[in-house]
Amino acid sequence: MRRAIGVAMATIALAGLTGCTGSAGSSGPTGGSSFGSETSAIHGTTRVVPELTQGQIWDRSVCSRLDPQRVAEASATGVVGWTIRATKARKQVTSTVGAPTFDYCRIATRAEPRADSRRTRGTSTKDEGFGVYVGVSASVWSDTRWKEYRSAALHSRLPASRYSGGELEHAGGREVLVQRGLPVTRALVLVEDRVLSVQVRGPVSGTTQLLAVLRQVLPQLKALPASPVTARSAACEKADVRAESALGGSAVVRRDSGSGDELTCGWATHDAFVHVHARGGVDFAPALRHAASGMGASPVHGVGDAAVYTAGKNGTPPTVRVASNRHLIFVEGSGGKVSKATLTAVAAELLGNY
Repeated sequence: MRRAIGVAMATIALAGLTGCTGSAGSSGPTGGSSFGSETSAIHGTTRVVPELTQGQIWDRSVCSRLDPQRVAEASATGVVGWTIRATKARKQVTSTVGAPTFDYCRIATRAEPRADSRRTRGTSTKDEGFGVYVGVSASVWSDTRWKEYRSAALHSRLPASRYSGGELEHAGGREVLVQRGLPVTRALVLVEDRVLSVQVRGPVSGTTQLLAVLRQVLPQLKALPASPVTARSAACEKADVRAESALGGSAVVRRDSGSGDELTCGWATHDAFVHVHARGGVDFAPALRHAASGMGASPVHGVGDAAVYTAGKNGTPPTVRVASNRHLIFVEGSGGKVSKATLTAVAAELLGNY
């Protein structure tokens, strides 16, 4: 029993990390919906509008226009003691559902200590998520909306923000908002009616590297094809009404994907979002009951085999976790009318999948 609880607790913690994909202060592409997937979802099939394969979506991404090695070299600007090279990566676009929602592509890199450095010889980063992540906002932005967001970021007024304020820099003749957070820092810039987000993950990922990469990316944005607005799964559509009640209005962006026992769903407006990650595995109920006695979680009654609610704090959004039939449903959200009751209602609608 202790082993089962330990496994379930570890999985619940992982769900918390992979589920945190959005909010006004998202830490970035740490999970979220696989954008453009055409694999079967639970009790349904993901439908992309317009229907594009993952390869076609990649071809429309910023990353497909970039020289991987030049980007890798830019990400190493000012880095001492490491050699950073581009590596072959999956040609995939993933979405972080939040306010704002970004569709991210990645130029993967590998960092190795230089032979003349004092670092341990033979050390290798393998694939630890290192690389350059380039995101384009899923919805259009007006100048007014951008100025309001920029002001809120600079004065630490973003709700559920994982970033501690922001600062203004310049690159390519444009004003850049740099947001510092854990575990990553990102640079945002308004380009016509979309917001571009750049993150660098590696041995050093500061402002110098971000601005160097931005200078590589900005020239490639001219006439970039727009991404599909909607990626829906029939398994997620069951919760459309409840999710939009939590948002306080109709979703502007939808991002779903899933296959087998893995399902992600996302609904977002300009200033609110609801994100779901569901997965199968061991019996999660004992771990949730245990969590209700700690972790700042409170029990939720009347849904699933066990459920807990955690109020948002320290930049994390409010969350509801529900265990049912050896599945865990993780629901988080921010803004709008998001609450313990509205998030629980979303989870309750999705229980029918299991």
